[in-house]
Amino acid sequence: AGKDYEEYFTASRREGIKYIRTNVSRIKEDPNTKNLKIVMQNTLSSDRLKELEFDLVVLSAAMVPAKGIERIQKILKLEYSQDGFFKEFHARLNPIDTKIPGISLAGVAQGPKSIAESIVQGRAAASSLARIMGKDKYRILLIRASVEKERCAKCGLCELNCPYNAITLMNDGADVNEILCRGCGACLANCPSEAITLRYYREPQYERQIDAILEEI
Repeated sequence: AGKDYEEYFTASRREGIKYIRTNVSRIKEDPNTKNLKIVMQNTLSSDRLKELEFDLVVLSAAMVPAKGIERIQKILKLEYSQDGFFKEFHARLNPIDTKIPGISLAGVAQGPKSIAESIVQGRAAASSLARIMGKDKYRILLIRASVEKERCAKCGLCELNCPYNAITLMNDGADVNEILCRGCGACLANCPSEAITLRYYREPQYERQIDAILEEI
């Protein structure tokens, strides 16, 4: 059911479906009725092992990320969610796009989903990408992080704190991927050696903006 499993859980309970949290220890067939008997224990209570009889038992395996997802992540620099799938920009405000411009998510790439959810999300992803591809030119901000290699301490804090995975620590210091960088300033704030600045957005510009604001007060 994916991230909205609570909705399915609530709806199914209204239909009379009962849920028991348990670890199934054994399944056996009744030779007389041909029904299946499950030996189990309710893990949310102190009940001992008990045997329940059913006419049908369905074993459902958990869905895990596909093989090769690590290779895609390294190429596209995408983030992982806690369960190992690709992470969206924001679960509620922007569940389709990623933090990398031009890369959207759909279907089980983001986590377990129903067919209906996958179709809806696929259409939304196509619409999001159409807004970019439908333009003759794609504008990007020129503000980008810039590293002064001579001052770089190679501590790796900028790489660790970059929300867009735009920084890689190399032998000669931190290296900024200007395609991925969004100029947010997280690396600048975490750099202990003050080796990082934002291009076209330096301290004199801050000072002039502050002076202009103070003049209006």
